[in-house]
Amino acid sequence: LHDSVATHWPEFGAEGKHSCTVEHVLRHRAGLANAWPTETSFDQLLRIEAMEDVMAQAKPETAPGEQFAYHYLSFGWILAGLVRRAAGADLAEVVRSRVTSRLGLADEMMLGVPEDVLAAEGRLASLEVKMPKNMGAGQQASPQGRVPQGVEGSALLSPTVFNMRKVRAACIPAANLHCSGRALARFYAGLGRVSASCGDSELLGSAMLQDLQKPLQGKEGVHLQVSGMDSNPAAKYGLGMKVFEFSRVNGGKPLTGVGHAGVGGSIGLVIPELGIGMAVTVNQLEMNGQASKAVLAVIFEELGVVPPFELR
Repeated sequence: LHDSVATHWPEFGAEGKHSCTVEHVLRHRAGLANAWPTETSFDQLLRIEAMEDVMAQAKPETAPGEQFAYHYLSFGWILAGLVRRAAGADLAEVVRSRVTSRLGLADEMMLGVPEDVLAAEGRLASLEVKMPKNMGAGQQASPQGRVPQGVEGSALLSPTVFNMRKVRAACIPAANLHCSGRALARFYAGLGRVSASCGDSELLGSAMLQDLQKPLQGKEGVHLQVSGMDSNPAAKYGLGMKVFEFSRVNGGKPLTGVGHAGVGGSIGLVIPELGIGMAVTVNQLEMNGQASKAVLAVIFEELGVVPPFELR
């Protein structure tokens, strides 16, 4: 976590980013929340290696580690570049070999949809928008409401663009994971369900799992509205995920959950101490995520836990 990204990816050290660590990236403190080229073509946004190069050459708005700002799309491209250099394979392949195949989810969770799935009738749901016009992922997620410069670049922030065949086929790590609700819940269960014998989960060692649940407070006064689930100014973020604090209906020690929401209401999370992962995926996108919250409310009641305000 404390390695400089440039240690593994030397080109990333350009423009004063040598001090940016892996932890800074995971905690949305890399200073690159709005890292875009001056003019961005739509096709360039779909080429992951091209966007990795953009991230490597980008100049941070703030010094790495100095300030929290939700990296709504750049987060995925930075991690993709880091994974390519550290693992010697592209992110989609690493996710497939080390995550989805291990959990038996390769047919239901994918970064970049293969041709046979694209051609199969009924495999992919189409997105529909029930949000105000011009409220795309970037405007919703970024405190500044900033979008890429250039008409073509801003097109990626319109949710229905993700119905396009070439967009589904591309790997856009922070934005176009395709999965079923069942697969997303199983992923979170694999991430957080702890083995009684060693404390490890199916995907993480015990130490990393503990680090995942340690929140870093958002800067006071910055209102974060992230991915369809409204957050208060003290939104808690862990290592790439939000940290949720649950109380128990019958009292007792509070519980910690980790997870993330997608634009329009889809959400997945796990409460490691209970060993339960859960997810709701929607294709009718709405601002407040009420459909997902209603489903989660039933689950929380069954588990005997009281969720934080933002999940109600």
